[in-house]
Amino acid sequence: MTLRGPASGFQYLFLWAKGQGPGVRLWRCVVRFLMGLLIVLGLAFPAAAQFSFSNGSSDQMAVGWVTLDGQQVFQIAAPSSSLSVRQHHVDANLKDIRDTYVSMASPSVAIVEETLDGEDAPSLFVNQRYLMTVTETDARMQGMTTAGLVQQIRQALSQALSQAYRERQPRYLKRMGLLVAAAMGGAIALSLILQFSRYALFNWAVRILHSRRLADLSENHQRQLHAIRHILLPLLQFVVLAGALIWSLGLFPYTRAFQNSLLNWAKVPAAISIIAIVAYIGIRVSYLLIDRFVNTLQDRNGFDFQSYQRLDLRISTISSVIKNIANFVWIAVGLIIALTIFGINLGVLLASFGILGLVLSLATQNLIRGVVT
Repeated sequence: MTLRGPASGFQYLFLWAKGQGPGVRLWRCVVRFLMGLLIVLGLAFPAAAQFSFSNGSSDQMAVGWVTLDGQQVFQIAAPSSSLSVRQHHVDANLKDIRDTYVSMASPSVAIVEETLDGEDAPSLFVNQRYLMTVTETDARMQGMTTAGLVQQIRQALSQALSQAYRERQPRYLKRMGLLVAAAMGGAIALSLILQFSRYALFNWAVRILHSRRLADLSENHQRQLHAIRHILLPLLQFVVLAGALIWSLGLFPYTRAFQNSLLNWAKVPAAISIIAIVAYIGIRVSYLLIDRFVNTLQDRNGFDFQSYQRLDLRISTISSVIKNIANFVWIAVGLIIALTIFGINLGVLLASFGILGLVLSLATQNLIRGVVT
């Protein structure tokens, strides 16, 4: 059932309920992929957690960045369990120093190194405000001496504060605002061009790939190509608009930290989504190649399989089996890549899958022999 002309939301809901709506097959593929990922993660995370608990140590020293306006300034060291706490304190002190600095009529940076009572490590004060105490661990973890690290922090602070003041001036903000407006306008225009020229672009791509018009292709070929188009066009439009928006957030000091948080949060979901979409497109392309190969066999030397119904049935059966194998291969590859993103050791899982594949191959041996013979 296809929709011609404008359709109401109830018609789309009716088609989705019957499993005939646009994009149903895509969502089925995505749901299968995510369900498989959740099942494997459910099996893998307990073992991974147990391994981490038995071998990990929360007292190991780690190095982290101190940031200002979403940009990295210098590094500090602390035990892994307390590094985030120290980073938060130094970040808060640096933000107070920045607020005082940008409010000055004639900004200047005065960095003083003092040794507080009962401490051997030098403490840094910027414009009479306490920033941090530079420890030997900070210097050792970065392969430097304490004096060398202090000098490096001095230079980084001067540059970061000067940039913070410059980026808050009305002239800079106005220029960045115009740049954002131009970028978003260009992204919207490109998205509209893709929308209105989708059929022309699609036919042009079909001619390049097949050297024929779309109407000259078989029904299976047309269905697979339309399925790829329905996922690629919205994806490309989303990437253009989202990319322009995220890039715009990095131009302003007030939103740059949010840009970094958004990118860090969306890293894993975006990677999983890309893997699922690539797997879906790979499945569709595999179907296209399989159908093209079958059509080539049917048209070869004028040999017509229609007069040999039994042989035609075998060819159709083998084609269906190969498509199911392609489904399994693409989904399995996607799951393996997704698991590596989560940092899971795949040795035991791959061995289990190998044993499972051997069992399935032995179980389906007779079935495949019957199809071939």
